[in-house]
Amino acid sequence: IPPEIIQKLKLKIEGIIKKENRDGSSSPALDGLRVNEVIPLLIVLLNDPDVSVRINAQHALVQIGSPAVPELVEVLQNNSSVCVRALVAEALGEIRDPKALELLLNALDIMILVAAGYKYGFDRDEYEVSFHVAKALGNFAETSEVIYKLIIAMGVDPEPSQKVRRTVRDILINIGEVGIPLLKGGIEHSDNFILQIRIAEVLYKLGELRYEEAVEFLRNFL
Repeated sequence: IPPEIIQKLKLKIEGIIKKENRDGSSSPALDGLRVNEVIPLLIVLLNDPDVSVRINAQHALVQIGSPAVPELVEVLQNNSSVCVRALVAEALGEIRDPKALELLLNALDIMILVAAGYKYGFDRDEYEVSFHVAKALGNFAETSEVIYKLIIAMGVDPEPSQKVRRTVRDILINIGEVGIPLLKGGIEHSDNFILQIRIAEVLYKLGELRYEEAVEFLRNFL
């Protein structure tokens, strides 16, 4: 892509973001440009050395919404840059298009399999992508399938996955009562002690497990 095109696009994005910040309006993304031409250029800018350009490009993709999803899905699956895929995962979560849900669930599945030792070749930095995937799934958390997968992700144990576990825990706490039946099912039927402890913490935070019950629960495993 010619540098002058990239520069014009950067300026266009910055102008839109400034306008929104000034008047709170939601102007059409990159007004006056063809969306199908703009999306690939914005994706290129997700790898720009300037962090503000990367964030603004992500913001513009979210503004475009569902039309950007097919190309964002392709990037999340195949791009080699951890930074780009993390930004794309966040964007897909904000767009909340159902077409992205299966891919996000599969991406979290891969992390779970790696953490359990069933799949190898996972770079430590890939856990950063999983962190953003988990955050994105938090925007789809009204479905049982997503809640169940988030609960399973709390049971992963390698140290690099700690950030993912904390994010998932906070999402499940924020979901509130809609997740309680699946959380209780997990604590009753899982044979993963670490997962049971983490579920108990979430239930305690939600007021579904009293302090005395939590202590008794822990005693049963000592």
